[in-house]
Amino acid sequence: MLHYFNFFKIWQNLLHLRIFKTSILMIATSYYQVQAQNTDPVKKLSYDQVETVSFAISSGLDLESLHPSDILMARNEVTKTSKIINVERSGKLRTESISLYSNGQEKSQFTRPYRTVLDEQGVSFYTAENVLYFQEQHTEDYEIPTFELTEDFITHFGYHPILERPNQEELNSLINSGMAIDFDGQNTLTLIDSNVRAVFDFINQYTLEEFYRNGVLHHSIFTKFSPKLENGMAVIVLTIEKSYLTLKNGGLMEKTIQTVFNNYKIDNQAVYQTDPFNEMNNRSSDLQSSLAINQFDSKLLSKQESVVLWPNPSTDIINIEIKEPSGELKYRVLNLQGQTVATGNFQRKVQISLSDISNGSYILEIINGDIYHFKKFQKI
Repeated sequence: MLHYFNFFKIWQNLLHLRIFKTSILMIATSYYQVQAQNTDPVKKLSYDQVETVSFAISSGLDLESLHPSDILMARNEVTKTSKIINVERSGKLRTESISLYSNGQEKSQFTRPYRTVLDEQGVSFYTAENVLYFQEQHTEDYEIPTFELTEDFITHFGYHPILERPNQEELNSLINSGMAIDFDGQNTLTLIDSNVRAVFDFINQYTLEEFYRNGVLHHSIFTKFSPKLENGMAVIVLTIEKSYLTLKNGGLMEKTIQTVFNNYKIDNQAVYQTDPFNEMNNRSSDLQSSLAINQFDSKLLSKQESVVLWPNPSTDIINIEIKEPSGELKYRVLNLQGQTVATGNFQRKVQISLSDISNGSYILEIINGDIYHFKKFQKI
């Protein structure tokens, strides 16, 4: 699951979210070594997950138009996995997972592991009969990340910080970074870069990351966190990852991986459990090894920005257009010291003269009801 957190790694210094590398991340990155001295386990995390993989094709296509290799690639499947992670005082981390597949353990003539063990020696695959059939040691040039076994690490092992609203200083840092920002002041913060759009919902505790290529969405990740637990932290309860592949006939295939996490236990003490997980447990019988006939509108993949500003940089004027206005809008132009140098009202589009302000960098603030949009521009 490491790729689910790439966006946080980019923006965490700006948001001061202090994203903690949970043990789920440890599994995805293969192996972590915790620096300590004894050999007894320090922490134990266990949890279950149900991963559902499904496919859809872009509207206007039919199954008959698909290439055989594309059909073979699209296999709906549910995988149920139970995982255990032990952090030992010897400085070792040992993970064990048991997986069941709705399409069986055999796939494409290769045996998929029933039980996987990952430790300081390497990775080992076992069949359902507990027969070892594959083992690979870590190579000498493999660089192992290390953690100090601090009190903070032990206390928060397996948890994730609650998403919190940025304060004014953090918001100013975001604005000065040059990203486009939409913030309603309370519930939702949206950051927009040239190829990335990210939404943080502080009420519903979720993030949505969208990655664009040439203005078209090619990958998205939705991550939902649990409500605040007794220790003030949270755990991940749901991820939905979508990716878009170009087919041989020119259409698009949407691959969706939905993963539900539940039955979290830390040191054998129950941390979080929800009913939706049990509902997901029963879905494997509903899925067949065939291409999903669902379709989606590929036009919706085009990148849409709520506020457009051009040209940037500019010598004399800037143009503003807001995509979904709600009545009269207000704008302010601020210098980097926070002083207002221009104000005005408009409906949907406006052209602002820059003739009375000196060269430099400025912040454009647009007020659309309770929503504030921020964009940085430069006069040259």
